[in-house]
Amino acid sequence: MTVAQFPSEVGQRLLDLLNDNGEILFGGQAGVDFQTFYGDQNRIGVTPTVCVESGETTRALAGVPSRTENQLVAYIIIYWAKVDSNQVTKLEAEQCAETVTRFLDKNLTLDRNADGGIVIHGFVTSINPGYTYRNQGQTLYQTVRLTWVGKSKTMLGA
Repeated sequence: MTVAQFPSEVGQRLLDLLNDNGEILFGGQAGVDFQTFYGDQNRIGVTPTVCVESGETTRALAGVPSRTENQLVAYIIIYWAKVDSNQVTKLEAEQCAETVTRFLDKNLTLDRNADGGIVIHGFVTSINPGYTYRNQGQTLYQTVRLTWVGKSKTMLGA
């Protein structure tokens, strides 16, 4: 197990886990169209589109010389647009975010392929529904931003 100490490590792991399980998380069926990206996007061609955006990482000395406790933050942004009523689209976007949250709550260490994970623990701390204009202001998307916060301990210089 390689322990995460930097934002890109957590962001990439979250992206990999979402990609690995995307058909179940974003459509509930095989062959569903979805796309995932590292970082937010200006143009969105297919929904759902899921973007993983690395957030702030803070580090503090933790007891032993050169040991740090790291708090790592990442955002998972879900864009959803369907040819349907706004009520239905909004509900589906929120339910998708809830499915992703449940999935991540079952994998507190961000374990992938039985590697033991990369954090001590982490989970979604907030679910923030709303909407966003994309494609140069031409398209309105129902959007849900999940905030994921994790903790790890590492050694400086290692």
